[in-house]
Amino acid sequence: MGADKVISVVFEEEKKKDDYINIIEVIMSAIGILSHELSNYEMAGSDDKILIRTKHMSLLDGSQIDYLYNLGYKKGVKELNRI
Repeated sequence: MGADKVISVVFEEEKKKDDYINIIEVIMSAIGILSHELSNYEMAGSDDKILIRTKHMSLLDGSQIDYLYNLGYKKGVKELNRI
């Protein structure tokens, strides 16, 4: 599409393994793994990646969008010189 450089921003949740209480958490974890693998596939064409680790964020939690936006912006500014 004419871009000189493609940068991917990836949000990953820091979560302990074997931290599942019920079947819903197991299903959410499986969806998270699927999403992670999909984003790895999509990032294959990226020139660089900015990784942002979050804690206690659900894949489907839209209430944290402003927080995640600001977190991504701050990390992007910090990584600007490296990229």
